[in-house]
Amino acid sequence: MKKMILFADPGIDDAIALLYALRQPSFDILAVVAEYGNTFRHYALSNSIYLLKEGGRSDIPVFTGAERPFTGEAPDVQPTIHGPYGLGDLQPFLLIDQPSENIDQLIPLIEQHAEELTIVTLGRLTTLATLFLLYPILMNRIKEFYLMGGAFSVPGNITPFAEANIYDDPAAAEIVVQQAANLTIIPLNVTNDVLYPPRFFTEMEAAGANPLIRRLAEFYQRFNNQENGTSTIPVHDLLTLVAFAEPDLFSYGLYHVEVITAAGLSRGMTVADLRPLSEQPAGPLPRIALDVNPTAVLQHVFHIFTTQPSDF
Repeated sequence: MKKMILFADPGIDDAIALLYALRQPSFDILAVVAEYGNTFRHYALSNSIYLLKEGGRSDIPVFTGAERPFTGEAPDVQPTIHGPYGLGDLQPFLLIDQPSENIDQLIPLIEQHAEELTIVTLGRLTTLATLFLLYPILMNRIKEFYLMGGAFSVPGNITPFAEANIYDDPAAAEIVVQQAANLTIIPLNVTNDVLYPPRFFTEMEAAGANPLIRRLAEFYQRFNNQENGTSTIPVHDLLTLVAFAEPDLFSYGLYHVEVITAAGLSRGMTVADLRPLSEQPAGPLPRIALDVNPTAVLQHVFHIFTTQPSDF
């Protein structure tokens, strides 16, 4: 069993990713950290609790992460992509009495499992970077990290050069990529290569998958059709969890990474140093996913959600 703590900002693709994680037999989910990003923190918190209930795992604790980036800017949420509350056209429930801000209570859990723990982060990196600033010795004990974010020599999805998770708090992203040992980055380079056709979710539901997945995907598909004129969709965060479960479906390279933190058009740009390893600066070399087997991913996801084979 792979022990993991999931940092997320549900968000349609986070929601599908979390439901996948709950179905993945190789995962032992110790906690979820809900923070701002695709939606506001209080909606991300409510959505995380709702999704865990949908997946039959209300026993998994949910911790409150960051409410805004290091800059103090208001969160740049995306209601046209993810819906007014983060889950498409759903308003599953909204917490009236919010749990206390409890991220400090996550530390004993990390201390207990650090050497066998993977932290998977699907959203903005503010909370994770804060933990590196406050608890550097503890964070250096963690076995590995998986990060969904970045765009290396491909267009961004929030600006021409930047991916949204990095762009919204580039200072936090720079801290994480410079300090996280054994970091795997799943960037737009591969997440945009795995495209789900509409019939995928319809057939998956017919084979026994939770109908919520199809409903979430259809909202995102409507947006994508209006925005890009295509009915296929990537599910970025889901691919990160697939990479954690099935790393052999990907190819990787080790590169020093820098994040552009200055204001301007290049804000949030991720730059990989492609020079020979002998010329790399000191510091960790993140493992960047460069290629993926899309057919194998679709078949794997279909099987996890339904236990049935597929012809995708």
